[in-house]
Amino acid sequence: MPKFTEMLYLATLALGNEILPKIIHLLFGVATLIALYKMSLNFLTSKDSLLVSLIFYSNLVVGWMSTTAYIDLTRTFFETLALWSFLIFVRSSSFKWLALSAVMLGFASSCKLLSLWSIAIYLCLLFYLGFLKKIKLISIIKQALLFCTIVFVIVSPWLLFSYLNTGNLFYPLFSQVHQNLGKPISFNLKDIISTTWSIFLLSPDPISPIYFISLPLIIFYFSNILFKSIDKQTRLLINLLMIYLFLGFIILYFTPLASSGRFIMPYLPAFSLFFVLLINFLKSKLLYRFLLIVVLIVSLTSILYRGIANKRFVPVILGKENQNTFMLNNLEYNVGNFYDVDGFFARTIKSDNKVLIYGISNLYYIDFPYIHESWVKKGDKFDYILIKDINLPKRFETWKLVYKNDKLRIKLYSLNGKKMEY
Repeated sequence: MPKFTEMLYLATLALGNEILPKIIHLLFGVATLIALYKMSLNFLTSKDSLLVSLIFYSNLVVGWMSTTAYIDLTRTFFETLALWSFLIFVRSSSFKWLALSAVMLGFASSCKLLSLWSIAIYLCLLFYLGFLKKIKLISIIKQALLFCTIVFVIVSPWLLFSYLNTGNLFYPLFSQVHQNLGKPISFNLKDIISTTWSIFLLSPDPISPIYFISLPLIIFYFSNILFKSIDKQTRLLINLLMIYLFLGFIILYFTPLASSGRFIMPYLPAFSLFFVLLINFLKSKLLYRFLLIVVLIVSLTSILYRGIANKRFVPVILGKENQNTFMLNNLEYNVGNFYDVDGFFARTIKSDNKVLIYGISNLYYIDFPYIHESWVKKGDKFDYILIKDINLPKRFETWKLVYKNDKLRIKLYSLNGKKMEY
């Protein structure tokens, strides 16, 4: 929870198969690309705006997300619209754009609750702007309260739904599920450096090294080395983006799986714009051209990498390999996936049966009645127990093993055809 993106997936699943949700997720990536280009045009030429878009989409994590039906590209799209609206507000001082930014952030939070952390970023930006423009403190506080109110009004149906079903407004945050993903990083220098290094280079879904290259440029920016005199409006934009990105990375350390690139992905459009703004004001044409070449090399490398990664789908698309064989050889069973590769479950589990499941988290391909360990309650009845990567609980030690698949790492148990009450 929340389930805003999943609602879109559910509607398309009713119309077709799992391909349609993946197309929706891809389209949100393309929409983010268009929004980023249009936002960049407010500050850069069309050529440099295309460069911003290229840097963003050449991230391996973005390319990977575009092949999936996760929710992160949807969140990234709305976070980008929130930033775009806020930057228009900075230029125009029209409250309607600040309100629209809050609406977009509300939608982003309805996709993934981690976006609520972005409220803190925008509040800091509001107070920073107020300080620069010498706006009365009471006016800034009013803007901040209205911004927060709009965000929570948009996301409130999901918070209410979450509370009624789990007793936790912000589920899965602050829950056992959240804690099981991994402990947030401790705030010592060694862990921060280790996590940052992992995000850039060691993550299975890394972000572009272009951003790592931009870090020395920030030092030069503050010292005015290698930079021309930048007009006041552009300097304000760069400063706002710098604060936005710095706080975005700080927020990352509060999340489990902090080293996963997809958790920082919503802030990469801003990072891409920030990088091109910096190189656009370099004094050195040689350094500018060198950085352009680096961007092109990284982009081509990403295309090659994604091409190699995606070639496994070609035999299925061409009809030379069936879905069962593909899933058996390629689905990552070590991360909680399941697939009935040999049809045993389809032949064995009847419509009036029910299966209690332990150790499986990705449930899409489970095509039979089941109760999951995360919501089983006293009085629930079941005929089978399906476990993955765990031992059978002692209370069920009299149950008999009826199926085992070492490739899938699963076991199915039965109590001689009798139902069991939990």
